[in-house]
Amino acid sequence: MKINLGKVNKINGLNAALIAAAIIALVIIVFKIIDRVKESGEKRKTGSQNGADNNQTIQTASSEIDPNNLSFSDSEYSAMAQALYAAFQETGFWTSGINGVDEDVVYIQFRKLKTDDDVRKLIVVYGSKPIKKKNDSSSQERSLPSTIAYMMASNEVKRINRILRGNDITYQF
Repeated sequence: MKINLGKVNKINGLNAALIAAAIIALVIIVFKIIDRVKESGEKRKTGSQNGADNNQTIQTASSEIDPNNLSFSDSEYSAMAQALYAAFQETGFWTSGINGVDEDVVYIQFRKLKTDDDVRKLIVVYGSKPIKKKNDSSSQERSLPSTIAYMMASNEVKRINRILRGNDITYQF
């Protein structure tokens, strides 16, 4: 029996390349998971606000609103705030965020806003709500800016800010 060594070497080389590619992909995935966990831990340390801070955030936003520069009715702001709160409570299997946030709903709500006063009004209407991450047992009262900082990854917050800048809004989270 004659064995074609050239063919065997090609197969071994291909297997080695596939194994190397799989190892590289696994290493990249592990590093991404580590980054997300670190980022989540940093938010736990820096993302908390007490009730006084939440109230101050809401009062400041309220005092800076120019009613002549609002784009929506009170009921429309209320619907947006409710949609955001529901998005922050999402715990379904298909939720893409590690903290249980339906980011697409969040982005849709911010795309609707047209002025800085729309953002301020949304902060006021949202108020302070109990928020907890997917695997937490307790919740904390948080304003909209605090909830965004606590629940969303930095790249997701940057995306919200890009959406706002795209609508000529200077308010940034």
